[in-house]
Amino acid sequence: MILNFTNGYPDYIGYRQAFCGWGNGPASYVAGGDPTTLQNSRRMIDVLFGGMLSLSGNYIVDAIPSATGERQTWYAVWRYANGGAAGLAVTDVTSSGGSGMTAGTYNLTFSGGGGSGAAGTVTVSTSAVTAIKITNGGAGYTTPPSVSAATGGTPPTLTAVLGSAVGSQVVAGTNLSGETVQMGGFCGQW
Repeated sequence: MILNFTNGYPDYIGYRQAFCGWGNGPASYVAGGDPTTLQNSRRMIDVLFGGMLSLSGNYIVDAIPSATGERQTWYAVWRYANGGAAGLAVTDVTSSGGSGMTAGTYNLTFSGGGGSGAAGTVTVSTSAVTAIKITNGGAGYTTPPSVSAATGGTPPTLTAVLGSAVGSQVVAGTNLSGETVQMGGFCGQW
């Protein structure tokens, strides 16, 4: 996303500049966030304020830096702000049974349910599931999707649990080009 300065910005505060600007979302969202820059390539973002509501009210945009310190790459992470736009998400996966599995951590595979984007992992010992982690709840589910994992042996029975997708990161590939958000922060100049 390229942030376009609002009239009157940036404004100097000592050696730094405060700015306020707006930008449009990407045509195809990438999980982890949309790289964000300023319209003037000579200005580098030092701090970008997040938690901003898009003009449509459907998304909250968080600002996440790639590291600490000056002139880091900043990412706009788009999250669902209301249930109408988001539908339901996978909030948990329960397990039962399973035996003779190969110890390790495996990716969960989700299919069906009317939505998309759910992702996670399951960690197993040879006789039991020891942990399940949802890394992306996805969105748009109307019924729980089927869940499986290639654990070897007799895999456990995995069952998806649905809940509100509000706050979940937007599903990769979502077209957000029609969405606009206003953000501000501090920048320095080369």
